[in-house]
Amino acid sequence: KQWYQRRVRGETRVGGGCALFINNSLSVTEDLSWGDENNNVVAVYIASCHTVIASIYRTGEYHYLLEELQSFIDKNSEGKTSPDLYIMGDLNLPSHKWEQIDGDRNYMATDEFS
Repeated sequence: KQWYQRRVRGETRVGGGCALFINNSLSVTEDLSWGDENNNVVAVYIASCHTVIASIYRTGEYHYLLEELQSFIDKNSEGKTSPDLYIMGDLNLPSHKWEQIDGDRNYMATDEFS
């Protein structure tokens, strides 16, 4: 098996959800899979590069999603600096300010999430 795989979707949903596939050359030391009927997050912590990678599906109502992700980041920051954090997915933030970072379809957030 070449990939570490983690998936999650809400119990009542058909289809959708989040997935992460991490090459086995990177050792995943912690993982998080959380979802409710509207939102999902899958995150992994890779100790060798002190990095958290998260895949998120977020509807307009996200209640506990950010709290779960923050708790996971805090758990992997104890006694250390905060890890590098990469968040990707369907964030559903149409009114958010986005800045194109290259000539392709890659954008980054330029202000706080709301």
